[in-house]
Amino acid sequence: MREDHRTLAEFHPDSKARSKLHHAFAQRFLPHWVFLDPKGLFLPCLLSEADPTVMIQGRWQMMEELIGTVERAKDVKDIVFRRVTGLSAGVEIIAGHPALFLTMPPPEGPTQAFYVGIVLLAPAGDPNDWPRNVSARYFLLERAGEAGEADVGHLCERTPEGVHRDLGIELPADRNAFRAKIAEVIHAMRPVPPAGRYVRERPAEGALPAKGKPLEGVGASPTGRKKPWWRLW
Repeated sequence: MREDHRTLAEFHPDSKARSKLHHAFAQRFLPHWVFLDPKGLFLPCLLSEADPTVMIQGRWQMMEELIGTVERAKDVKDIVFRRVTGLSAGVEIIAGHPALFLTMPPPEGPTQAFYVGIVLLAPAGDPNDWPRNVSARYFLLERAGEAGEADVGHLCERTPEGVHRDLGIELPADRNAFRAKIAEVIHAMRPVPPAGRYVRERPAEGALPAKGKPLEGVGASPTGRKKPWWRLW
């Protein structure tokens, strides 16, 4: 296996394709994976000392293979690990919980994420003490304007039910500010955002199904057969 290290723009010169992939990963593919098995997301990093960045870059490639923008190798000797260099991840402790923080490739439009923060709702420490049905919370700092405008974002959250919540909090596109605000939210354990004119709660476009089931009525083909949830275009 060989590795190919390039930026997202170098892999995909077309800006529309980049935007679709950026949105698909942070808003659909990754939340689906996280909520399907929150505990399994953290165990490789904490028990086997796997590199979180390599793990996340591998998941990006998996998404592209599922979508069809990358052809899956038919033989092991032909495998090329396409590593998107602007995508990285690290594990740390937030408000007493294990957390995985992602830096996304530079967002080029509104709602694309600067950062993603995934917090496991279990105490930091021995994973053997985690409950079997442990859950997680999934946060994003989404660009508020177009590329070239001020780097400001809205703190948002994805739920296991596929709902997208804007928590009504505006932050600079700064990892430390994002981390600190998530710690506040987790410490307060606010299950829903407060009421107010800046808070928008809506079903997510193409809300993810539970346990990997296909979406009803989403992405139906002309023949009437349902497409898998990853068929974004």
